This record gives sequence, structure tokens and C-alpha cells, in this order.
Amino acid sequence: MICSWLAHRWNSRPRCGVASLLVLVAACGESAADPAYAVINPVDWHSGTGVSQHLAEHAAQLLPAAPPELVEEVAELLDSLAVGGNLARRAGARLQDLEADLRSVALLSLVEDRLTELGVRRFAYAWLRDTGIEAMLPRLCLRLKYEKDSWSAVCIAHTLLLHGNGAGLEALDNLLRQEQQDGSLQTARAYADEVLALLPTWSDQAPPQDFAARWEHLQEVRGRWASQRLLTPEEEQPETFAPRLEAELWRFMAQFLSQPLRPVDDARFVLMRQRACSVPLLLAAAEDPDRYVREHALQTMAWIGPAVGHWCRAHALDLGAALERALQDPALRPRALEALGASGMAELGSLIAPFLSGDSFEERTAAANALLRCAGSDHLDLVTRALEDPQWPRLSNEARFSLWTLRLALQPEVESEYPVELWDAVPETERARRQRWSQERASRVNS
Repeated sequence: MICSWLAHRWNSRPRCGVASLLVLVAACGESAADPAYAVINPVDWHSGTGVSQHLAEHAAQLLPAAPPELVEEVAELLDSLAVGGNLARRAGARLQDLEADLRSVALLSLVEDRLTELGVRRFAYAWLRDTGIEAMLPRLCLRLKYEKDSWSAVCIAHTLLLHGNGAGLEALDNLLRQEQQDGSLQTARAYADEVLALLPTWSDQAPPQDFAARWEHLQEVRGRWASQRLLTPEEEQPETFAPRLEAELWRFMAQFLSQPLRPVDDARFVLMRQRACSVPLLLAAAEDPDRYVREHALQTMAWIGPAVGHWCRAHALDLGAALERALQDPALRPRALEALGASGMAELGSLIAPFLSGDSFEERTAAANALLRCAGSDHLDLVTRALEDPQWPRLSNEARFSLWTLRLALQPEVESEYPVELWDAVPETERARRQRWSQERASRVNS
């Protein structure tokens, strides 16, 4: 339903909105802050369908809460599994007899409780891997953020992979890079090596036969997941989530309404690690009546990055038009620019360019960062003018660093003109981010 609504909302509408207007503004060399530029009235957002309404529509598909007495029973059954013999067999049979939804939510409750003993928690993860339902994936994905036990982290990654989600690949990579220190870590590494053998291969690839080949293949699969949020070819992927899984994602999306930051951070963590068909859900949230929900949705899209652009191209979605109202809202514009640039879609450069002379430092910095991530050689003249024209609206050091990084990528022969003082004027973490964006951009251009 979301995909159909998006197609009607953003692909079928006349092309007379902000996207067309901004191209004309860029062609005329005018500022995006020109009085003729339409600015949305904040009250206009109130007509949108909010995350709360979407969650209410999916209420019937949500996982039930786990009764405390059931959680206690399941914990005792898992504890019995370690004993072995007839007691373990009876415990396993009782667990198998439980209704799948209730068993899954009880197991999730146990792994989410920091007081659960390690042995019980590992058994719970194993049962989730072998018997858990798909709707558990968002909550299980969040365990990647909090789980400290290495074996359990591998089991989470394994379970996610079984359901077509590569969010745990980074955990596998991190573990295998560590030097072996104790027996527990060695056990986890051995399990991780087994999981590597299960990674999907492309049609023209032979399954890797040794650790070195599996390690190399892990990096290839990680790259595919990062750039596309896919583990298998596009045509093999469903275009939407199953209803119950989508319901759980709306539950996390509703946490964007939270005032405390931890639920918001948890929601962003989960949503940016889902398959690429989360894009239409995030675009819907980007039109929520609540400003902070809109901001969090846009920021999540920016953190997902190139996979958003890949999904939009594969489904013929005009991302610039989709974020039209966000660009019209001065308070939301920097986040919208970040999301547009992070998509890596070169065709969005003309939409972003006028905002390089926008009203505020934040807006101009967001535009410079966005251009670094997606603009091509057709914007070299604009970048040069912004860096050299004394009449250009003042740019932050971070914006100038982004533009210089882009200029050197497009015109390496001007390296001698680089202002060396700019390097020290930008914090190391900000330099690293922009260099990473430049490397991602170069990878896309050369692929």
C-alpha cells in the first residue's frame, strides 16, 4: 500500500514543483533564498498521514506482549536444556509445543533483559535462530547494539542472514579481525567462520572453499549490503515487507515521537539496517505532522546513504520530488539536503546546487556536503566560484573542506592551490567523514 501511494504521490504528479523551480533558479544563477522561492507554512504539514496513524493501521499485526509467567517458564526450560538427558528432551518438547508468536516474544524478552544469565541467553538466541518468526527481526537487530557476548552476536548475525538481512555482517567482520585471546572468543570465531560459508554467492561465483576466500567474499557481500541493502539479486527480493514485519518497523518508527533520545537512537539504529524496502516507509515518515519525526526520518535516510538512491532508481522514484516539501521548509531543509546528497544520485546535483548560497551556515554546509557526495563534473564551475568569489555568502570551514575535496576529485591538477590552513581548521572527525564520502563517491563513479 505504501509503495502504491508513493507512486501516486511522487511519480504521477505534474513536474511543476520545487524541483523544476530550483533547476530554473540554478540556471539563472540566483540564490535559493530569493523571495520568489516558495516557503512552506509549518501548518501545511498537518495534513499528512502520521506515523501514529500508520501504526494504528497495523495494530492487528503487531507482536503481542510476552506474559511474565511465560517468560519465567521459558527461562526455566532453557536452563533445563543445559542439564541434558530426559529433562532437556522434555524442555525442548515443551518449547516446541508453544505457539510460535508467544515463544518468539518470550525468547526476545529474555535476550533483551540484561539480567538473563549468559547460558540461558545463548540458548534463547539459538531458539530464535531455529524457530523465530520474521516479525522478530527489528528487535533482534537492535540486539546488535547492546549484545556484548561474541558468540551471541554471531548467532544474531546468522539469524538475520537466514531472513535476508545483512545487518550483522559488520559484527562478523569485527570479530574475525580480533586476535584470539580466550576459549570463548575462539568458539565465537569458529562459529563466525561457519556462517561465512553460508553467505550468498552470485550466479557466476563458485562457493569459497577456504577461510581466505570466505573472508574476501565477506567484504564483497558487505559492500553489496552497504550500497544496495540487498544480499541477493534485485529480482529475487520482495518489494515490500511482510505485513507483520512492517508493523514492527512502524512500532520502531513511532519511537521518533519520543522526547528521550535513547528510543530515537534505537529506532534509527534498527531502521537504517533493514532491507531497502524501508525507503518508502521513511519517505512517508518524512511527511509526518511532527517536525521531529520528519527530521529523524530524513537523518535515517542520510545514514543509510547510497542504498536509498539504488532503491529509488530500481523503482523509478523521483527522490527530489519526494522530498519537495522538506526542501520548502527552511527548518527541515538541511536534513533534506543531507538525505539527497547521501543517496549518491548525480542527477540531484542541480537540485542541491542553489542552496550552496542559501540563507544560513547550516544550509550552505549541508549543500556543500551533499554536493561532495553526489555532484559530477558539471558542477565544477559552481564549486570553483563558491570557493573563490569574494561576494559568495560566507561558508563554514566544513563547507569549504567539502567543496575543496570535491574540487580535487574533479580537478586534481589544482592540488597546489589547496589552502593548507583549512586542514587544521576542521576537526579530525569531520575530515574523516568527508574523506569517507569522497571515497564512496569515487567507488560509485568507477564501478
